[in-house]
Amino acid sequence: MKNTMRRMENITFYDPAGIARHLEKMAARGWMLESRTNFTWHYRRITPARLHFAVTYFPQASDFDPEPSEQQRIFRDFCETAGWKHVVSWAQMQIFVNERENPVPMETDALVQVQTIHKAMKKNYLPSQLLLMAVALLNVALLIYTLISNPLYVLSSNTSLYTGSCWTLMLALCGMEIGAYYHWYHRAKKAAEQNGEFVETRRYRGVKLVILILMLCAMAFWFLSMTDGKQRMIGIAALLYVAVLMVMVNGVKALLKHKKVRAGINRSVTIASCFVLSFALMGGLTYFVTRFVGSGRPEKEPVDAYEFHGQTWYLYDDPLPLTIEDMMETDSSGYSREWTERSSVFLTQYEARQRGKLGEKQLTDLEYTITRVRVPAIFDFCRDSIMKRYADRSGEYADYYRYEPQDPALWGANEAYRRYSGDTALDSYLVCWGDKIVEITFYWEANDGQIEIAAEKLRDV
Repeated sequence: MKNTMRRMENITFYDPAGIARHLEKMAARGWMLESRTNFTWHYRRITPARLHFAVTYFPQASDFDPEPSEQQRIFRDFCETAGWKHVVSWAQMQIFVNERENPVPMETDALVQVQTIHKAMKKNYLPSQLLLMAVALLNVALLIYTLISNPLYVLSSNTSLYTGSCWTLMLALCGMEIGAYYHWYHRAKKAAEQNGEFVETRRYRGVKLVILILMLCAMAFWFLSMTDGKQRMIGIAALLYVAVLMVMVNGVKALLKHKKVRAGINRSVTIASCFVLSFALMGGLTYFVTRFVGSGRPEKEPVDAYEFHGQTWYLYDDPLPLTIEDMMETDSSGYSREWTERSSVFLTQYEARQRGKLGEKQLTDLEYTITRVRVPAIFDFCRDSIMKRYADRSGEYADYYRYEPQDPALWGANEAYRRYSGDTALDSYLVCWGDKIVEITFYWEANDGQIEIAAEKLRDV
């Protein structure tokens, strides 16, 4: 039978009544709080007992304090005379237990209690929540900007979808925490001033649990979507980086507290160690990825190299569904062919580039992107976003790129469009077959026969 237990408690820092009730229930089940960390609360087995707990706040305290201050010791001695024994401190939070049947209440003035909690919240909790909220808001803003400027880049990457959803959930959680606190504070302050009553905290435990579950589900989906073992290794290494950094920084803080280092020095050293360790671990992660894992993408070995204007350029020979050689006679040895893939639950994108050696004027180029939309409801959005990529949103340039409808019969497609610059037709097309959108650019004036070949080759990719 285990005599100790660790739990991740879903508590609200400014909820003294709720925390006290939870600890009383744990004691009745035979578990007594013994210590806590930033991640878990530690309990030891006791004989089930009916104990009374009280939670108070000492705004001057800090989680970096090596030991209680003189004022805290005086306060604890005073509480002990009334039967209240100190159990655990968590920054400004002080938890006491009393074995008497009808103990004297520790808090009797509701207004003082509310004001004390508010001072404690302003010390660490609210600033940290606001900082985390600002970081989350910045990342969500970047996500929104990318969705507006290049939505298919986000929708074709499970990693982008995962990080974006996590930052969005984090922003919602921080906003809820801060908003809920101030809502409670104003209600509690008003009730204390008018009626002398202490208003208990609404804990929103269900909402927090839902957000946590959604984050875990997003993480699980992200891992399961990684079909390549190297990508999965990089994902695991990134998560380990975060976990190890948190453990090491907290270990530095705990060591300095054990050595009785003053709170101010502890705080400065801990913050400095966070920066140093983050860079050191990132360097280690980068070395691990490059040395043992690689880029996480299929390795591409150049088949040839050449010099042009003092620089070395490499040629690749990835298999392409459509090549220039399929449409005209040309020197196939003078080309570099590259094929890349991006995929998510919403869509898959393939990008193909065939480029001739620089300086070889007789060689031309070919580029095309194939977007296979997996969710029919977003097909029109994906097509329109590609077309709008070249639109002049300001209306200042009459010759800005735009797509104009074309007869799709030549392509054997559902829809076909040609790109224009002013009144000039370019050799760039956007073609739709079923759930597939193909954007193709010929770097020559393609004739009908070459277009028919391209359509035949790309239609069933």
